[in-house]
This record gives sequence, C-alpha cells and structure tokens, in this order.
Amino acid sequence: ALPIWAPRAGRTGEGEARELRWNFFRQAAKRCGVKELWLAQQADDQAETVLMQLLRGAGPDGLAGMAERSNQAGMV
Repeated sequence: ALPIWAPRAGRTGEGEARELRWNFFRQAAKRCGVKELWLAQQADDQAETVLMQLLRGAGPDGLAGMAERSNQAGMV
C-alpha cells in the first residue's frame, strides 16, 4: 500500500515535500551513524527559486535565491 500525502492547510506542497525529504535524510543518516550529510542543488533549481520568488512579488532578499550553503541539523 502507498501512503497518501497532501499538504497541510496554509502550506505549499513544495514546502511540505521539502520537509518530508529533510526528515527522511535526517532519519536515514541517524540510523546509519552518519554525522554529516552533504546534499546539492542543480543550477536550474536556483533559477526556479528566483523566478518563483519574482512571481510572488518578493523583494531583494527573496530574489537572491537560495544560500550557497546552509546547515540544518548536520546536513550541509
């Protein structure tokens, strides 16, 4: 059986999916004893982020796109 997933009220599907992915990686790293996990984005992910922010009417901070590096619970 496949689980059914839908975003919570007031949340975007993208944000919810991102949270699910991060939780999966955190749990997998913990089970495997991994202390640090490095993930990467594609260049087109950065372009997509900037375009989505522009369409949402973001200011300069939002139009900067994703940070070059972020650290969330040991995942860089």
